Amino acid sequence: MFHSSRVPQAIKKQLPALTFEEWFEEYQVSMIDVRQIVDWANSRGEINKERIAAVGISFGGFISAITMGVDRHIKAGVFLVAGGNSEEITWRSKMSAIRMGASCTEAECHPIHSCYPQYLAEVAEKGFENITPAKKMFFN
Repeated sequence: MFHSSRVPQAIKKQLPALTFEEWFEEYQVSMIDVRQIVDWANSRGEINKERIAAVGISFGGFISAITMGVDRHIKAGVFLVAGGNSEEITWRSKMSAIRMGASCTEAECHPIHSCYPQYLAEVAEKGFENITPAKKMFFN
């Protein structure tokens, strides 16, 4: 997945200041990687297909949770240090590199974060595949 030891050098040089499009692409690639592993596991006779689970830490937790939401083959998940108030973490973190590399200011980012709960409510009501996100960063 998207880990500092495996990320392409071109992207590594830009971290954490990726554009929304670059972050979106990294999420897509990471989800595809997880789904390929799940497909491989489903092809193995010695693996119980009803017990396939995902485990992720930090970004891997986000990716695993999102992938679990769209891939019904994943029956359970364990996600560590993968939640919380990401807006607050971004702007109040002691890691100044996050703030300095942000692709928008706090004032510009707040409206984006504030409409995310409505997107989640629509997904819960209508299903992930039937919603067009208000923002591309909500992972269409």
